[in-house]
Amino acid sequence: MGGVMMKLELGKLKERWTSANQEPQTTLDDQTFKGLLAEYNSLKSEIHQTQGRRMQIVSLTVGAFGVILSIIGKSVLADASIEPDKRLWIAIGGAVTLYAIIIPSLTMMIAAQQTVRRLGWYIYTFIEPLVPGLNWERHLQDLRSQWVPRRGIRSVSEIYYFLSILPLLLPIYALSQHIQGWVATLILVPFLSRSIYLSYDLRTGVSKGKEWAWWEDYASKHAPSTSSPLALGHVQTPNHDTAPEQTD
Repeated sequence: MGGVMMKLELGKLKERWTSANQEPQTTLDDQTFKGLLAEYNSLKSEIHQTQGRRMQIVSLTVGAFGVILSIIGKSVLADASIEPDKRLWIAIGGAVTLYAIIIPSLTMMIAAQQTVRRLGWYIYTFIEPLVPGLNWERHLQDLRSQWVPRRGIRSVSEIYYFLSILPLLLPIYALSQHIQGWVATLILVPFLSRSIYLSYDLRTGVSKGKEWAWWEDYASKHAPSTSSPLALGHVQTPNHDTAPEQTD
């Protein structure tokens, strides 16, 4: 009997505390709620597709790089009938060809990286505050701001750093056979510099940092007011049969 009375008292206390601390709620109409969920699912799907394309870009880049490097390497290293000066120019031409693969690949990787971040910021700013239960992007942004300050892709950038150095190996070998042609190797300096910079950008997210600052300024002007019950997440969800898709 005493246990039952204790539970009743606790229930009354909880009821009084809830009514005293409950904030005003705002109801989203059915059409708006469905529209937000459809937009959320569409954007999350685009994020996942873009992340998949990034891996395809890396795979194709490494594959094409390996094929071309083996062809040029065979000409430079195995064919003794080629004169040293011609061997050097073949090595330089091969290196330029390899950079013609690496640099566009890096550019596409960075563009994909920016797309993922831009979509995530839109979800974080304009969708998640309005729909209860959607918290991943907010949680991710908090982690990035507190524990993971870097904005790039460290593991993939290491691959591109490695690929940026490899094209120099054959010209260096050919140069050891024909030292008088060292001036010609300066052709590779702009390609090497660009490739290293883009790899650094992929690692640290320099270009994304600039876009991030722009997006924060844009969001501060167009995002829902933080004093609004919608922005605070106090939303009464319409009664739907299906819950929002949580893709992350």
